[in-house]
Amino acid sequence: DSYLWSNGNTTNQVTLTTNDTVYVDIIDANSCAGSDTIGIQVIELPIVDMGNDTAICDGESVTLDAKNIGLNYNWNTTETTQTISIDKVGFFGLEVTDQYGCLGSDSMELTIYLLPVVFIGNDTIICDPEFVKINAGNWTEYLWNSKQVKQEIIVDTTAEISITIKDLNGCEGKDTINIQVNPIPIVNLGNDTTICLNQTVTLNADNPRWNYLWNSGEKIQVITVKEGFYKVTVSDSIGCKRADSITVILDLIPDPFPKKKFDICEGENIDLEPAVGFGAFDINWPQLSTNYILNVNAGGDYYSAVSSIYCSDTFKLTVNKVDTPNVSILNLLGRSTACFDIEKINLKVLDTDIIKSTYEWSTGETTNNIEVSEQGSYFLTAYNRICKSIEAINVKEYCISKLSIPNAFTPNKQGLNDVFIPVPYGDITKYELLVFDRWGEQIFSTKNLNEGWDGTYKGNPCQIDVYVYKATYNYITENQAVKTEVRVGTVTLIR
Repeated sequence: DSYLWSNGNTTNQVTLTTNDTVYVDIIDANSCAGSDTIGIQVIELPIVDMGNDTAICDGESVTLDAKNIGLNYNWNTTETTQTISIDKVGFFGLEVTDQYGCLGSDSMELTIYLLPVVFIGNDTIICDPEFVKINAGNWTEYLWNSKQVKQEIIVDTTAEISITIKDLNGCEGKDTINIQVNPIPIVNLGNDTTICLNQTVTLNADNPRWNYLWNSGEKIQVITVKEGFYKVTVSDSIGCKRADSITVILDLIPDPFPKKKFDICEGENIDLEPAVGFGAFDINWPQLSTNYILNVNAGGDYYSAVSSIYCSDTFKLTVNKVDTPNVSILNLLGRSTACFDIEKINLKVLDTDIIKSTYEWSTGETTNNIEVSEQGSYFLTAYNRICKSIEAINVKEYCISKLSIPNAFTPNKQGLNDVFIPVPYGDITKYELLVFDRWGEQIFSTKNLNEGWDGTYKGNPCQIDVYVYKATYNYITENQAVKTEVRVGTVTLIR
């Protein structure tokens, strides 16, 4: 067969691209001829443009529009609408056909960027005056709800903090935290305090329902204490805390009276006074004296008030009044005079106390009786455990004044009884001795008690005989009177 087209083409087919009318003449092998004519109208294909490949951030979507209103749409998602919304990664294709079946197509690739993850920390509680630095990390853009546009901010107040950041893809990330600034508790235990003996002080940490920890171990708000150093830490649940301390000083009034019991004897008194070194204290005797020293002469309990700047205390002193020994001196001779040449006096202690005393005589003796042989005053000091009494007795010597006149003598110069001489006893005054022979002639006289008759007259020895003497003298009686006595007698001269 042979073909001849109107455009000169001789193949069995031709391609037409423009509107045209063509015909063809065909001669077959039998030389038979045939012809036909066709008019061709070229319809423009639908123009489909989905745009460039696109990238979006996770969570966003893209609307694809096929345009070509009224045509037929065939998306590779099986959707047949003019527009579709896509939010997943992938290739998206579209065929658009008109009523003639003319088809236009396009495709695009959708890329989805993961959203940036920004983390500015956990919700945080801090203590005033602390602050928090919040760093959003390295991004391209920052916008805090405080309008700040920097990477790091400082927060020192209670607030909700949020940030929006953008990465290099323009994707946004957000985060929000809460910052709570807890106040620090006000803790004031007060100034150091002074207390007195047996007193206590109440310490209050205030801040109800907080946590308390005292250095003494208690975990309560209020404690009652004595002297010492005390510290409390008050804290909340996150440890916001403040501490305060106080020293409680015990003003212990020292005892100014090292001795508490005193003994005094009958008729004595005593000064009750504090020891040296207590001048800084106010010391008095309530209801008795405002003076520093109290003089007492009676037994009993006495109370002294001792005060410092802060405190006062009372101290009891006891005075015991002790009886003096009840003793006396008994003169066993029964009289206050004695002639000590021939006698002595026994002095005895009479002690009526149940518990006997000890004794000391002025003679140095310590027995309950002594023997004295001299006139004078004798003192007895009697001691009980505390007191003493002194007794005295006066002893006088009195001897009856007299002359002892011998009745014979032997003037033979043998040294024994050679002289006729009276021996005086007692107090003899105005003495005179006269010697007479048997015819009454005075042959000797003297007024010297120490001079006697040697048996001579005018230097010649007298004969053996009986001679008469006359002795005159004064003496003192027991009642101290002066009396004159004249004695006449005889003396025998023996050879």
